[in-house]
Amino acid sequence: MRNHTAQIIQLFAPRQKRRGEDKTTRASSFPTKPKCKEGASDTAENFRLRQDRYYDWRQAASIMDYWRAMMKIKSAIACVQNYGTPEGDMHEFVTDETHGHLVAKWRAAWARLMLTPAPNAREVNWKRAQLKADKYKCTGLSAARIEQAIADDVEFLKAHPTRRSRGAIEERREWKAAFRARVTLYAEQNGIDKSELAWLGRLRHQDLVSFARRHRVDYAWMFTGERSKP
Repeated sequence: MRNHTAQIIQLFAPRQKRRGEDKTTRASSFPTKPKCKEGASDTAENFRLRQDRYYDWRQAASIMDYWRAMMKIKSAIACVQNYGTPEGDMHEFVTDETHGHLVAKWRAAWARLMLTPAPNAREVNWKRAQLKADKYKCTGLSAARIEQAIADDVEFLKAHPTRRSRGAIEERREWKAAFRARVTLYAEQNGIDKSELAWLGRLRHQDLVSFARRHRVDYAWMFTGERSKP
């Protein structure tokens, strides 16, 4: 009989640390807070400010979720240890003091999240639900302090909308309709073929400039209906 030697094949080798890689390098691979380009619109700037709050919120929320998960893990370990199963021997013995320490950590993380500025209405509603359920008790936070934090969030969100108001949208729609009617009337009065007005369906600056130069139309009149002063 032939002798067979057993050979262990390592399928998953430990990840080798790249030369020059450190904590700073690894941290740079995570998303950073977005920066708004110079000259951006108000809605774009408001979106950036909300995103700044979002990153802070997610950081605080992840810490709270971590301590909640640790509480569940320790509870599961304590359960198997109480029954004397082999799984319980894999961990240090869980005492009441250990559980109390985790609860205190979770409550502190919850309180921090409640005072973290909310990035949008969904998080504001979450705060309200937590307040209504009296979750603040035993956390060191008062209802008045939470209500003030919620009021500050609401005020910020109202002052930094990410969508144009309905009035602004209607005003823009009316301007487009007047602009198209003005240019169409000019084309009819000056014998300009309708094929040259196809760009009116989707207003773009380059098409407007090209039309104005080709037919020597006054820019001010095209935009406002008034002739520019000589």
